[in-house]
Amino acid sequence: MDTVLLTPGPVTVSRRVREAMLRDYGTWDSDYLDLTEGVRRMLLDIGGAAEGYAVVPLAGSGTTAVEAAVASLLPADVELAVLVNGAYGHRMLEVARRAGLATRELLLDETEPVRSEHVMEMLAAHPGVGAVGVVHCETTSGLLNPLPEVVGAIKSAGKVAVVDAVSSFGGVPTDFAELGVDILAATANKCLQGVPGVSFVIARQRLLRAGRYGSAPLTLDVVDQWREMEQSPGKWRFTSPTHAVVALHEALCELAEEGGVAARANRYRKNSELLVEGMAAMGFRPFVSEEWRSDIVTSFLYPDPSFDFNAFYSGLKQSGYLIYPGKTTVIDTFRIGSIGAVDSEVVVGFLDAVAGLKW
Repeated sequence: MDTVLLTPGPVTVSRRVREAMLRDYGTWDSDYLDLTEGVRRMLLDIGGAAEGYAVVPLAGSGTTAVEAAVASLLPADVELAVLVNGAYGHRMLEVARRAGLATRELLLDETEPVRSEHVMEMLAAHPGVGAVGVVHCETTSGLLNPLPEVVGAIKSAGKVAVVDAVSSFGGVPTDFAELGVDILAATANKCLQGVPGVSFVIARQRLLRAGRYGSAPLTLDVVDQWREMEQSPGKWRFTSPTHAVVALHEALCELAEEGGVAARANRYRKNSELLVEGMAAMGFRPFVSEEWRSDIVTSFLYPDPSFDFNAFYSGLKQSGYLIYPGKTTVIDTFRIGSIGAVDSEVVVGFLDAVAGLKW
């Protein structure tokens, strides 16, 4: 049997997405240039399709997009505050520091969501902050930060809103443009159900025009990549991940046929509810409270001190399922994803595999 990835990404993809990669494309060929432009349009539609925004695809992981956006689009003299409640908030901070930006950090508990009052607290203490960064879905724990509330507070203070939507884009109904998000980073291989290798930045065109052209590392220069694609539609500056782009195009068509983000989010919700209920019946409790838990990934507490995660993982692998170890810092957990080309039948099969294990 094929291995099923029950992780927050990369995810199990459909056969049609895999088969799309069986054709080779030349990076200068008009078919491929048109396909790239189609991907850009579809991603912009998912993000809100507002005037004044542009999509800039990049070769690399979701972190590549975060780093490229921060290094290219925030002025060198800006102070970036990051609201941190997990590993990916810490990563955004590290990205900014390596880009030479001054940073501020508001550190929260890994089970505590970012709220508007945290934004106001940070800005009151540090009025010189010009931009605020937040992770939408913190897959360290599976916590979903309330983005409308948080971005609303950032924008009401007149600051630039930077959002890591790497794990949520395409799986949580969100009109990022309507919220006023200024800079967003995401990737193909999570809720969009593409394959690893291509990520992207969605940003206001005025920020792209004013960006730090030539200041970011060459391959991470979002401004340069945007200029290239505006001048020559679909044209990448360097050799692009053609097969990953083609797979993303097919995955986006698949998303539209499923009924869009709302329909996909509903499937993920059903997967997650079934997973949490089934795991609870076997003694596994979620790390994050139901109010703030995403339908993307769930962190589960070890059931008792004798629990052997490595044996648990190996047993599931033998049954054809891969999960992730935990990434929280305060307590032992492991993570199970609800996203990808999986449905309730797959989740039931997984729960049966868990029930058959001895740990």
